[in-house]
Amino acid sequence: MSEYVKLGQYIGLNVKKPEVIVTEEELEEGYRKRQRTFAKSIAVTDRPVREGDIATIDFTGYLDGEPFEGGADTNYPLEIGTHTFIPGFEEQLVGAEIGQEVDVNVTFPEGYAAQNLAGKDVLFKVKINAITEQEFPPLGETVKKEVRDSLEMFRRREVEDMYENMLADAVVANSEVTIPDGMLDQELEDLMNRWKTALTRQGIEPNAYFQATGISEDQIKAQYHDQAVARAKSRLVLEAIAEKEHLEATKPAIEMYLGEMAIEYGLSVEEVRKALTQKHMDAIESDVRIRKVLQMLKAKANPQE
Repeated sequence: MSEYVKLGQYIGLNVKKPEVIVTEEELEEGYRKRQRTFAKSIAVTDRPVREGDIATIDFTGYLDGEPFEGGADTNYPLEIGTHTFIPGFEEQLVGAEIGQEVDVNVTFPEGYAAQNLAGKDVLFKVKINAITEQEFPPLGETVKKEVRDSLEMFRRREVEDMYENMLADAVVANSEVTIPDGMLDQELEDLMNRWKTALTRQGIEPNAYFQATGISEDQIKAQYHDQAVARAKSRLVLEAIAEKEHLEATKPAIEMYLGEMAIEYGLSVEEVRKALTQKHMDAIESDVRIRKVLQMLKAKANPQE
């Protein structure tokens, strides 16, 4: 990789490390999430829907007087106040009684994925089938501490990732980089595969998404172009540092990486190993070397105060 990179300064980088901060709002949200795990559901029959209730509803959406695809469901449990649906939908159900039918008028956001609905005014006919109230018990100090510790741990990991990216960006900015033929295409392919995998995990097939939205695969690729360029430059520079500093992907480090993959995919290490091609293993070795480079950059940096 060194033939594509002229390295600049990478030892003693002056990059300010972000602080580990958990806000009071984040703590309160964390407490609410934990309370939900202990919540009791109580059927309500003597009052209308209010904020915080779960309203079980039937609904059908109409665009220009005609039902539209994907706009209907029955016995859907909607927690009022979570803003799960289109802005303005939930608020119009507050005050409705069981058995009541409500006309809900909303406007889809301009950037909505289904282009035929983006920016359009629609009518939802909604029937309230049931109302459930959630009773949240108070949390003890031990549980609150668990929530705080969990949030702080998550934020520390997030900060470390951010700091590593900032250090990598600084090294790239200090260096001269030429992306070799084919590498940008590889990065784009990887980003597209990740996007398709994330979409599939949500239960959406990529081809169905393209048909429903009218967005082409080339348009998605175009959105990822700058990210692919940044990834390619970063990998080239960090690999050049690994080469210069003689940092290798050792067998124990590779085994640890495979173990992390096994946990992520719910497989054994042996099952992961059998599924990997030589191309995959080459990429893993590259990732392990880059991890070592990032650890070295952090150890030899001079973080700003």
